Amino acid sequence: MIKMLTQENCAQCTALKNYLDLGLRGKYDEHIEIVKREDNPDEFNKLVEQYSIMGTPALIGRDGNVLRNCTIGEVKGFLDSNI
Repeated sequence: MIKMLTQENCAQCTALKNYLDLGLRGKYDEHIEIVKREDNPDEFNKLVEQYSIMGTPALIGRDGNVLRNCTIGEVKGFLDSNI
């Protein structure tokens, strides 16, 4: 399972969600667990500390590899290599 760290009022988070929903047509939805800062602060903060994440959005893969720069060009390859 890939974890996606996100939070409210984050333009990049909204762009990533739109890309996953519209650009990739939800293809990876069943493989992504969304950890939203406002909904699950304990889990969010634990992951931020564990993986030294400095901003959102961020994707955490199955082996603990992290995609911090969630650009459209990087996301699909990261998802494909982590499902």
